[in-house]
Amino acid sequence: MEHIYTVLPKYFNKQSTAEENKLIEAWRKENPAEFKEHKAIWKLTENVEYIEFDSKASWNELQPRLSTTSSQGKSETKVIGLALWKKITVAAVLIIVAVFGINQFNNQDVIAEGDFFAEGLNTEFITETRGVELLAASNVVETSLENGDGIWLNKGAEVEDMGAKEGAYNVKVRKGEAFFDINSRKDKKAPFFVHTSNAAVAVVGTQFTVTSKKEQTIIRVVEGVVEVMASDINKIKLKAGEQAIISKGNINKIKEFSPNFLAWKTGAFKFEATSIHKVALLLQTYYEVEIEVEEGTTGTPSGEFPVMDVDNLLQSISLASGLKLEVVEANKKYKISNQ
Repeated sequence: MEHIYTVLPKYFNKQSTAEENKLIEAWRKENPAEFKEHKAIWKLTENVEYIEFDSKASWNELQPRLSTTSSQGKSETKVIGLALWKKITVAAVLIIVAVFGINQFNNQDVIAEGDFFAEGLNTEFITETRGVELLAASNVVETSLENGDGIWLNKGAEVEDMGAKEGAYNVKVRKGEAFFDINSRKDKKAPFFVHTSNAAVAVVGTQFTVTSKKEQTIIRVVEGVVEVMASDINKIKLKAGEQAIISKGNINKIKEFSPNFLAWKTGAFKFEATSIHKVALLLQTYYEVEIEVEEGTTGTPSGEFPVMDVDNLLQSISLASGLKLEVVEANKKYKISNQ
C-alpha cells in the first residue's frame, strides 16, 4: 500500500482528513511494529515543516518566467516541495537507522513525558480512576488486592487497584512506596503489571517494592524476577536483591540494596558490625533528615533496632555504639561523633 507512506506524514503532523485517519488506523492495527518505527522516525524529523505543495500549479506559474532561457538548451526542471523534502529526510534517517540501529537515536533526556512508552505499554497509568483506591495516611497499611495478592503501603502511599482487564491485572502506584507479594493469586499465569508515571513492572510471581516519586521510580526485588520497562525499547530484568532507578526514561540497575530499606514493612533495622557512616547514609534516606558523622568517628553498630521516631532511634544506635549524638534541629539535622 504505497499510498500509506504518502498519508503517514500528514497523519503524524495532524493534517490528514477523517477518511485518511481511518485508513491509517486500519493499517496501523495490521502493522503495529512498522507504524511504531515510522512514528519514531517522524519524531526525529518533526522540526521539518510539512506543507501540502501543488507542484503542477507551481510549475504552470513558473514556466513563463523560464521561457526566455529556453533557447539556451533543453533541460527538464523539477520543482520539489517541502513535502518531498520531508520524505527525503525520512528516507535518509531510514538508511542511517538501518546501518546503526534505532537505539542510536533515542536520547532519553530530550523525550517528553508521555513519549516514554510504546503504544499501549503504560496507558493504564493515565486512565481515569476506575478501580479501588488504597491509601495510607499516617500509618503502614497491610491489605489485599481484589485478586488475593498481598500489598503493604508505606505511610503516604497512594495506590489504585485497577483489577483485571483483557486477561491482565493492573495496579497504579501514584505516590509513595508499596510492597507486593503476588504469589497468592489464583491465576498465576495471568500477566500482572504495576504502573508509575514513568515506568511499568511486569511480573509472574514474586515479592518486590515500587516507589513512585515526582520524577523517579525505584524498584527493589526481594524474591523472584521482574521486568522493568522505561520505554518500549528500554527494559531490563531484575532478580532478587537487585534494584533499579528509573528517571527521564533511563534505567540505572544496581546489583544490591540494603534489606533495611524494607524496615517500614518489617518493623526493624538490622545491622551487623555496619560502619556508622553507612548507617547514617541509610537513615538519612529513610527519614529524609541530615546526619553528619564527624571526621574520624569510628563505630560499627550491631543488633536489631525497632522502627521509631528518628530522635529515639539515633539515640539508641549511638548508645549501643559508644558514640555521641547531638540534636542540631529535631527531626531535621543531627551530628554523630566519638565520645
